[in-house]
Amino acid sequence: MNSARRTPTDEEWEIHKADIRRLYLVQELPQKDLLAEVKRLGLNVTKAQLEYRLKLWNLRRNIDKDTWPYINDRIKKRAQAGKKSEVIYCGRRVKDSTVRKETNRNQAVALTVNRDPPPSPPSPGDEQLSICTPAPLPMEFSWPQTLPSLKFQAMAAQNLLAFNNRQIQSLSGGTDMAQLEVQGFSTAAIPYLGFGGIPRQAVSMSRLASAIGRTLPESYPGEHLMRAEILTRGSGPELLRESTMLAVIALSNNFGSCWSDSQWKEVTILLRGAGMLAMPFDFTSLHDVTTSAFMEKLFQGAFMRFFRSAAANDVVEEYVHIIKWLLSSGQNPNLAVGMYSKETPLQLSVRIWSVAMVELLLHHEADPNLVFGTTEPALELAISDISNNPSVLSKIVGLLISAGAGVNGPAHNMSPPALHQAVTGGNLEVAELLIEHGANINYTTTLACQYCKNCAELTALRAAAGFCGSSNRAFELVQWVINNSQTRGSSVGVLSSIESGALHAAAEKGHNEVVSYFFQISGTVDYVDEHFLTPLHLAVHGGHVETCRLLLEMGARVNMALGGPSPLYIAAIHGSLRHLEILDLLISRGADVNTGCSADQYCYRGLKERLRLSYFFEMVRTTPLAASLKQGYAAVARVLISQGARLIGTEISAAIQLMNFELLSAILNAGGLPDQTDAGQTSLIQQLLTGSESPRASKDTVVRMATALLQAGAPSRAGDVAKAIRQGNTALVDILLSHKAPLSQGDLAEAIRLGSFGLVETMLAHGGAWTRSGGFLEAAILSRNPSMVEVVSKWYPDNYEPGALCAAINTKQELEFIHKLLASRPPEAPAHLFEATSIAMAAHLGKLDLIELLMEYLPSSGIAIAPPEGWKVGERDKPFWRQSTPETLSPLNTALRVSDTPIVRQLLSHGYKPDWNSLVILARRDDISLAKMVLGDSTSISGTVWHADRSAAHIDSPLIHAVHHENREMLRLFIGIGLDVNDKVHNGPHNPVTLLQRAVLHRDLAMVRILLEAGAAVNAPATYRKGYTALKMSVENGHSEMMDVLLRAGADVNAPAGEKYGSTALQKAVENGHSETMDVLLRAGADVNAPAAEEYGATALQRAAIKGHLGIAKHLLELGADPNAPGANFGGRTALEGAAEHGRIDMIELLLHHGVDTTTEDGRAQYIRAVRRATGEGHLVAAKLLRDHGEWTAEDERLMDEPLYR
Repeated sequence: MNSARRTPTDEEWEIHKADIRRLYLVQELPQKDLLAEVKRLGLNVTKAQLEYRLKLWNLRRNIDKDTWPYINDRIKKRAQAGKKSEVIYCGRRVKDSTVRKETNRNQAVALTVNRDPPPSPPSPGDEQLSICTPAPLPMEFSWPQTLPSLKFQAMAAQNLLAFNNRQIQSLSGGTDMAQLEVQGFSTAAIPYLGFGGIPRQAVSMSRLASAIGRTLPESYPGEHLMRAEILTRGSGPELLRESTMLAVIALSNNFGSCWSDSQWKEVTILLRGAGMLAMPFDFTSLHDVTTSAFMEKLFQGAFMRFFRSAAANDVVEEYVHIIKWLLSSGQNPNLAVGMYSKETPLQLSVRIWSVAMVELLLHHEADPNLVFGTTEPALELAISDISNNPSVLSKIVGLLISAGAGVNGPAHNMSPPALHQAVTGGNLEVAELLIEHGANINYTTTLACQYCKNCAELTALRAAAGFCGSSNRAFELVQWVINNSQTRGSSVGVLSSIESGALHAAAEKGHNEVVSYFFQISGTVDYVDEHFLTPLHLAVHGGHVETCRLLLEMGARVNMALGGPSPLYIAAIHGSLRHLEILDLLISRGADVNTGCSADQYCYRGLKERLRLSYFFEMVRTTPLAASLKQGYAAVARVLISQGARLIGTEISAAIQLMNFELLSAILNAGGLPDQTDAGQTSLIQQLLTGSESPRASKDTVVRMATALLQAGAPSRAGDVAKAIRQGNTALVDILLSHKAPLSQGDLAEAIRLGSFGLVETMLAHGGAWTRSGGFLEAAILSRNPSMVEVVSKWYPDNYEPGALCAAINTKQELEFIHKLLASRPPEAPAHLFEATSIAMAAHLGKLDLIELLMEYLPSSGIAIAPPEGWKVGERDKPFWRQSTPETLSPLNTALRVSDTPIVRQLLSHGYKPDWNSLVILARRDDISLAKMVLGDSTSISGTVWHADRSAAHIDSPLIHAVHHENREMLRLFIGIGLDVNDKVHNGPHNPVTLLQRAVLHRDLAMVRILLEAGAAVNAPATYRKGYTALKMSVENGHSEMMDVLLRAGADVNAPAGEKYGSTALQKAVENGHSETMDVLLRAGADVNAPAAEEYGATALQRAAIKGHLGIAKHLLELGADPNAPGANFGGRTALEGAAEHGRIDMIELLLHHGVDTTTEDGRAQYIRAVRRATGEGHLVAAKLLRDHGEWTAEDERLMDEPLYR
């Protein structure tokens, strides 16, 4: 057979199916022209073969006439439901005129055949027919052909997506292909559509096409509909090709995320299916922006997955294979990688000690000196990790140095150079290697303190002296550095290094041999570093007793404090046994126990970090004694006091906080004043009683400390005895009473409550008195001691106490006992708070018979102390009705809380009214019948609710709970009694919202209508700093019908953005990519050029640029959006900067096409910032796209690092 007439295989047909579909259905080529184009694709076929294949694929331009009745029926039914319709067939939108013509014809036929309504025609079962709602913004534009993705599509079939037959056959029918055909466009091909988890055949064709157009341009009219057809109905190579094409474009524009496991899996399925991972391919030869950006993003994703897996000791082979393939295909390894902290692949490889990956990257010309931000170069990173295997470290260091890593680079991020770090780690092998390759042993790095700007000098000698290992090894390192330094003729540098920090480092680590060696060279040990610290200070800080002794013998000044702390002060704020020994040593050498830490001209933050002190700020300008007490070091404080440390008046309080009797005795013996009070005028005895409640305070210690204070003259106050009684410390009570502590009625009542006759007698013997108003009966009942109740009742047989009712209920007394109490109540006595409280307690317990008894004797009262949540009878803690700040509520509130309708009815009949909280409970219970019973026929809140001023109740409006439970009848009921529909409720800290806004947040359209009818302010002030109005919240929810309702009610479509992170309604719709809500807002007059919020805001176009919503950006530009609008004053981005920072290459080109300014002063500034942002985020292709456009100059490169351009 002639090879020219060879019949194409099914696989070859499938490869070109998408192209033939476009030629036949979209371009509608005549049969002759179509056949010629198919032959140009490489398929040498006959007219009959082509017609057969079109029929096999079910590709038809015209809808069968028998299908139109079904279409007509569907359109009519959708119209009755208020839905618009469009007909899509084989991926083409059928013209409206054709639809009208055919449906009218079918209606006419139906009327002539049968005047009765015809039955619904059956579905034709044609999967290529779709009747759906038209997209509000179809996203169909005339696109500039310079967009990278359009250029890519033009060359893709000949280069990137030239499928290999064997690969297609191996994929077809496999599990990967089956998964792709099920998921279709879930995450990999189009990760930004928002259709994940929906069966692909169930998605609206029109919506899907619009969603694709939101981000991708069309290379020909109707392409997105054709894509939607393939993605929802296609299979095999056609689906694979389209999905791969879209995945490449998506990744090239930095959409989706290769960090996600599911998306990574789907991307690699597509790439394997397309044959792209089979062998290296020189993508750089294509000179295609999209291809290069796709490789860049794939490389970054693969490398981050490799890094994380290797760090977790997981399998990395798949990632290594893709990394190798990309590098072999021309991918540049010198870019930033990471979602937050940006580092190069080489730096990340060094961090996980992957020699093989370091070698691979260097082989492909990775720059060992490249850093982003303040990270360390790869060489310094390798050497700084002292935990690394020495042999692995040597290999990596050797590789990096051979590749040109700088051995004398400046310090990065406050870290020393490579040689210094090698010496610090004690790795002389690496240090020798660095010296051999030109490292300067005398290199000095100057680092300024970020707080005080005083400078520290980092030298190799200082690094050796501060070695963290043994002193012998430190001495060896010091000698090695000095020998190498002298070999290079710099003996002066040694002395300078000792003076500028080497001696300090040795002293801090306790390397005595090194200290002695340096002293022999320098002859002094009183050098002062950048924080005004001497070697003695640092030896004290390190807790090195012998080093301190050595330095003192060498002449160190014991009281040296040049604007900072004295050595003794540093010893005092540590408090360990070693520091106690140092404290004694310093004192024996004449240290002044009162020299503390001066605040004059001193950098406290720098010192705090240098000495690693947590509480240093609270101790500045204090004496050693005050500082030691602040740290809780009682032993240190006793030593200082014994040596004459001055007392300033707070020492006794500190001793009480520490519950340390020995310290207290020392302070009192040193003249501490026992009549002091703290800032709250609390006496020392009161402080002791409070402190005695802590778990670490033993009763014996408290008694001893109280005795010492009282004997020294510390005054006691009324209430002290009662507190001691409540603590059950009878010995403490005896001590207080023996020192004539003042008594009150409450003290005697506390003794009675304990049920101790002996204690009561003691109290009476020391002046306690019986009175009728002392609450003694209540206390006796709470004692649960029948004998005590009997005795008190005999003393006052006719005495009545309202609190006794609460006590009786709390202790489960019988009704007969309570009846006896009530019988002694004076009839003319006014209502008491505790009486209403007793009713609330009975309601809480569900005791209807008790409530009836109480109501028989007690007048109605609107207020009661509410039993707390979880209260149970019999609790022995302080009675809740005696708390200092009780919560007052209506007794009806308690009945509603426990859901007891008979009790509610009983309370209502006795005149009790609901309070605000009662209304809240009604709303929460969602019981409209109960609510009507409680509220009755009232139409005014003032006559219905006790304490109608809600501001005093400090609770949200009950309306919010009705909204939350979607109880419309409850909402109307509350509105009917006058609750304010414009009340604000809390939606988080400092973020009040109106009821209307909350209803919008709940997406409850019916509630929104009710509130608007009741007068809810549709343009109520925006919430907090984001500026969310009700309309903006509905935009956030994507609820277009609710937006219509709010706009018809007068919502301001152009309400300004909030102060911080805020947005206008249109800006929020654009950010979310909601084309339907955008359409509603634009038709209502939304301003496309509304300014950005002051902080972290963005205009509509800037948000589209940041998100990469290309179709939306195009639409905004055609409506007049300003591509050069300035960014927010703080944290803002211009549209070009936002697109560059997020790697949106198509967006960058679109903005440049529409005239983004890159030439004027402001325009050039934003252009340079855009390049900087793209580079810093690892979008090198985007940065090159910008550079190539604007004729990037050396001056631009220099200006990138200037503050103005950051």
